[in-house]
Amino acid sequence: MPAQRLWPAVLVTVAALYVLSYLAIAVTRMSYPFELEWIEGGSLQATMRVLDGLPLYARPTLDYVAFNYPPLYPWVTALASKLVGSGFFPLRLTSFIASLGAFALAGTLVWRETRRALPVALAVGFMAASYRIGGAWFDVARADSLYLLLLLAAFTALRLDGSRTRSPLLAGILFSLAFLAKQSAVMVVFPVVLHLAWTARARCGVLVATLAAGIGGVTLVLDRIHQGWYRYFLFAAPLKRAMDPGRLAAFWPRDMLLPLGLALAIAAAYFARPGRSEAAPAARTTATSTPAPPRASGRGFYAAMFAGASLSSWFHRSYPGGYDNVLIPAYATVAILSGLGIHASLLWIQDAGTRMPGRIATALYVAITLQFVALVYDPWAQIPTAADRDAGDRFVERLRTIPGRVLIPSHPYLVRMAGKPDHFHEMALIGVLETATGETERRLRREFEQSVLDTSYSIVVLSTRSWLGTTIRMAYDPALHAFPDSTVFWPVTGMRTRPEYVWVPRREHRVDPASR
Repeated sequence: MPAQRLWPAVLVTVAALYVLSYLAIAVTRMSYPFELEWIEGGSLQATMRVLDGLPLYARPTLDYVAFNYPPLYPWVTALASKLVGSGFFPLRLTSFIASLGAFALAGTLVWRETRRALPVALAVGFMAASYRIGGAWFDVARADSLYLLLLLAAFTALRLDGSRTRSPLLAGILFSLAFLAKQSAVMVVFPVVLHLAWTARARCGVLVATLAAGIGGVTLVLDRIHQGWYRYFLFAAPLKRAMDPGRLAAFWPRDMLLPLGLALAIAAAYFARPGRSEAAPAARTTATSTPAPPRASGRGFYAAMFAGASLSSWFHRSYPGGYDNVLIPAYATVAILSGLGIHASLLWIQDAGTRMPGRIATALYVAITLQFVALVYDPWAQIPTAADRDAGDRFVERLRTIPGRVLIPSHPYLVRMAGKPDHFHEMALIGVLETATGETERRLRREFEQSVLDTSYSIVVLSTRSWLGTTIRMAYDPALHAFPDSTVFWPVTGMRTRPEYVWVPRREHRVDPASR
């Protein structure tokens, strides 16, 4: 028996270590002045557009091409920038706070269903432990944590408040805000709407009406404000991308079962146990106390939540470029369900008799331990080094000394740091050019090619993985490496790329920078 009492304490400690590890990483790297991930610069560029009073969505030019991301994150981070300063810090701070809110909501859901500390601790612990397999993304300058916070807030409103009008109205507003963070919120909410249509038609009607007004109304308004470019970037261009069948097929075995197989098995216990699994609201209990009496099951609701989150992650993972961060919603719901599954398993063990419970409980605790072990990662590898910072500082100072315009397609924030005129981000540009079926795309391609032929840039610095090399070769030659040290200034997550190859105008194309 002492061992049965020791196991929960050990597991809560392990879960806490994962949470503390994430907190330490996030705080340590929050003020790093350069990119942790290569699209962070695009997020910063969008935030600066808001601060400068410029439209986020406009006709694409060589100065600026919008990403196919909604506007909520830049709006929020622009406000944060006014409060705490410029650079990446306010963007990462926004994501960090949102991630803590998401942890708290996950714990709240599990607590209200179980009234036990152990399932709550393990659910939050699994969520924190998924940090690295989700891209080490909770705290980067991207919209994912804000998006997750809004999704979980909407789920919490629906599940914990059974009112016919208030909770679906609030959830509809939160889902609409989530859509303004990432369009994939539509896929997440769809199974939930189906569930409510089957179980609570009045609530479903309020939710659908709120979603229609929120998502539809805001889309119409923003599209009018941006003269059609909002619709172009958020819907028209992304829909032209093609799925990768291999990535589509690999999602469940590679992205779900391989890293989280044991957590999924534990989560399945929540759905497999006959009868009701949730504990009724009751007096506070400890990790090892007897579970509270059961109340009406929410298994259909949580199945819809998991289906929506998994569908969204699966869909986005199936596209080339769908990095680990697209898995965050699915992993978060697995963490919540694993907490509920642990509670359901303990209830079943309690009813199993007098001889087997100890052995079965031990097997459960071992499975939880093994799942935590499978998610171990190196926290130091997530933190840029002092050498990275020094290399970045030196590179920016060198850029300051170069006359004329400078083009660094994959990292335009560096150009702005050096006091140079801003320009497009390569990923956003490619997102438009790869759909080159209309006059907008063809015109932008012609403008870019002409700027290269005119050697409009004093130098061009291409990254290790650039899609523009063929065009740059029309008038530029490689001259040297941007960083003599091959070990520094790499992003700690996302695509492994950095400014690498410095190209200068070919002799017959060279123009005196002073004449520009």
